[in-house]
Amino acid sequence: MPTVQDFVDGIRQAYSISCREEDEAEPYKNKYEAVDLLRKLLGERAISADEPAPSAENSEDKSSSVAASSAQHNSDIGSPDAVCSSSAVLSTSRPSEAELGEAAVRIRCGLILLETDLLADGQSSIEAGLQPLEKDPEAYLAWLIESYNALGALYSDRGDLPVALEWLQRAEELYRRVTGTGTRHAHLVLPVAVSDRGPGGPADEQQQQQDGQQQREEKEGKEDAKVEVKGEGAGEAETSGAE
Repeated sequence: MPTVQDFVDGIRQAYSISCREEDEAEPYKNKYEAVDLLRKLLGERAISADEPAPSAENSEDKSSSVAASSAQHNSDIGSPDAVCSSSAVLSTSRPSEAELGEAAVRIRCGLILLETDLLADGQSSIEAGLQPLEKDPEAYLAWLIESYNALGALYSDRGDLPVALEWLQRAEELYRRVTGTGTRHAHLVLPVAVSDRGPGGPADEQQQQQDGQQQREEKEGKEDAKVEVKGEGAGEAETSGAE
């Protein structure tokens, strides 16, 4: 049974592999390798990256066969409300660290698959990972926002604009919580993925957001101080003139 640290290390390694430049003769080879690593952690059948580059027709067949290997992944769920209702039958108690680690692995696996031809598998993997994290959304805002945006883009590309809008609105709602007063510096790092510091990874993006917000606040504070000092100087000048 993989440990939480195994999940963290696997996410970091898979992200690094997926960022490698692809060979035109073997498209998606690195991304399939990254997905295989994550699926192995989950105890699921790997996607063979050694097969020839799939055509549009056999890519669909391959996607269907991989999706069938995981019964809990349902690519027909669709809208955010449907995803939430499907998870409502699950326990409402806070997930364990191991469950959160597995959820993070599924989400990262899905995000990588969305960069390949296996879009249905990417969708179902993300949706399966959302369920544990949505039990405590305030704690996992960054991962949920990234997932909602990815699903919104997926449905937009499919031409299903109403569902795309629902996912993007949900992402916007969570983003407002991040930037809202009193919460912008809180709960931005998924505990199980604190070590995921690769460039462009969740932790890296969150740190950039925090640093940027802090710099803006410091700049605003300095500008307010300058205005106050100028105001006091004008008052002193008026007093001297009156005398």
